[in-house]
Amino acid sequence: MVSWFVGEGTTQDCYVFLSGVRSRLPPGRRIQLTTDGFASYPPLVDALWGNNIDYAIVVKD
Repeated sequence: MVSWFVGEGTTQDCYVFLSGVRSRLPPGRRIQLTTDGFASYPPLVDALWGNNIDYAIVVKD
């Protein structure tokens, strides 16, 4: 586990969590990240990693 964060499910909390993940990884390293369907994740992932990430969303029925 790279990082964990307990928050209230806000966009700001999402940013704090993802920026914490990013800060703990070697610069320039391409990663694979999968998140749930929370709508704040995709734009923040794009803002933090750009095209240097393999990103997927898992939506459970």
